[in-house]
Amino acid sequence: MDTPILISSVHEAVTQSVPYDAIYLVQAFYREYQTLPAEGEARWGEDVTKQKRYMTLGHLFKFAAANIQPGLERTAILERLIGHIASRCKVPYDQIEEGAKAIFKK
Repeated sequence: MDTPILISSVHEAVTQSVPYDAIYLVQAFYREYQTLPAEGEARWGEDVTKQKRYMTLGHLFKFAAANIQPGLERTAILERLIGHIASRCKVPYDQIEEGAKAIFKK
């Protein structure tokens, strides 16, 4: 879960995993991206998802677990998020799923 993933990939995965009525989660992630260090110069006014910033898979799923509201939709969002992230990084799906579900159980 220490594998870094570019936040542009994280953002795509999050926006594709979240239903239209849970936009709060996309916004929470966007605010979180801004707290991450940027590689190189971070230009004022530039879309933060266009900058070279990274999250680890562990950070991603801990943040998701803390911000996705409880309920049936929580499980569906997690499953979609795992699938979308797995398609954007080189970590096998099974490892991502195992790590994410362990974080969500806490």
